[in-house]
Amino acid sequence: MRIIGLDWGEARIGVSVSDPLGITAQPLMSFDNDSGFIGKLREILQKYDAAEIVVGYPKQMNGKAGISAAKVNEFCEKIKNEFSAKITLWDERLTTKIALQSFAASGSPRKKRKEFIDASAAGIMLQSYMDSRK
Repeated sequence: MRIIGLDWGEARIGVSVSDPLGITAQPLMSFDNDSGFIGKLREILQKYDAAEIVVGYPKQMNGKAGISAAKVNEFCEKIKNEFSAKITLWDERLTTKIALQSFAASGSPRKKRKEFIDASAAGIMLQSYMDSRK
């Protein structure tokens, strides 16, 4: 069973996917957060036969829900209304920062980083979730 990880953002949604055994997460893509996201997510869920969606939940460093938490909750409600997959919220603190540091350390050009940062953050978040289940 594969798991899809989503890193919600105002402009883009980062997507990652687990391997079939649910051991490792790989960044997949990012797409615009617009009215077409349901169709794009439907394609991804069907392609990877995913039974669970893990959505990054924005918490502050003190553990309380962050500013965007209400928007993520609305996003999850839209997903629940469209799909039968299990929806799990997971702490996404520092995932974007870790992804940015990783890209900077690799020496990749700044322009390329922007294209992959959301998917990488989704991968880090999904890997954290899967590691917690072991």
